[in-house]
Amino acid sequence: LIASKDIGQEELAIKNQEKSRQLDAFRKAFSTLNEREQDILSRRQMSEKSITLEELSQIYKVSRERIRQIEDNAINKIKKEINKSSNN
Repeated sequence: LIASKDIGQEELAIKNQEKSRQLDAFRKAFSTLNEREQDILSRRQMSEKSITLEELSQIYKVSRERIRQIEDNAINKIKKEINKSSNN
């Protein structure tokens, strides 16, 4: 019984390390975005109550479609940075 408990703790430790590594990679990738990209992505994807494209378009004085494009580009930049860092 003790051996199986130890394996569970080892697996948990490995999962925690991986989660920590992923969070660090995300933070580094997020920091490569410019201020507007960070703000849009934070408000749209990372807050409990996400803001609408319309609301952001009024804040930034651009179209909803442009906000959507900025959001998509920011997500793609993050994915690219994470992939780049995981290959190194």
